[in-house]
Amino acid sequence: MEASCPVCGMEGETIIHLFVSCPFAQQVWSRSPLLLDFGNNQFSSFIAFWDDLGTRWRLGVNRDDCFALAAVILWLIWKGRNGALFNGKVILPKVVVIRAVGCLSEFQCATSSSATTGMRVGEARGGWTEVGAFRAAANGRLDWCSSPMAEEAFAFRMGIQLGQKLGSRNVIIEGDSQAVINMINDLVVVNQEVKIIIDDIKVLSRCFASCIFSYSHRSCNSVAHLLASKSLIGLGYSHWTESPLVWLLDPLSRDEVSS
Repeated sequence: MEASCPVCGMEGETIIHLFVSCPFAQQVWSRSPLLLDFGNNQFSSFIAFWDDLGTRWRLGVNRDDCFALAAVILWLIWKGRNGALFNGKVILPKVVVIRAVGCLSEFQCATSSSATTGMRVGEARGGWTEVGAFRAAANGRLDWCSSPMAEEAFAFRMGIQLGQKLGSRNVIIEGDSQAVINMINDLVVVNQEVKIIIDDIKVLSRCFASCIFSYSHRSCNSVAHLLASKSLIGLGYSHWTESPLVWLLDPLSRDEVSS
């Protein structure tokens, strides 16, 4: 007799139930940037499930990145299952997604052999944006902000607004302020100093089909720091679309290699 699923308690625990048909797993897949909906598909085996992914991504521009993210999600679903079984704690599906994207971004940042930027900020259209594709850049002075934390939070808000102007539907917004990202993702108590901005970010993010906030190491974020330094010698808010300015080309290349 099969033991019941420690996460949902609704069915017997099998490999397919755990990773695919469990309501918890279904929410993880559908909320992830992969936007997978398996419906009532009853896979005969895990190999059949993996083959199905290969069929979905056969024509994808960043097929390897999709498989990499799927592998990390499977690992975190397994960790979530163990947490429910041994500690009695069920993690939220959105936290699994956030951690999956963060883990893969950190891995890509730490391995110089990675040749893709599919997990970078961008729009997913049945896959990731074309490798190295430039969508837009923006900067602006934030002299009125009361602290570095407030500046970081407001920068995230500016990023969301830029995504809205571009008409993006599915976005990953990366930054190197772990504290602000944790507050946006409800992983820590929000600092009262930035509560209004954080609340505004959460409301604005609902306009996207999928909006994920992920930590990116400072070494993979040179474009953002160059934009910030340029804003110190400018006035107001500026943004560029379609093609990057000349002085962005080198840091874009460095971030691509680091990611």
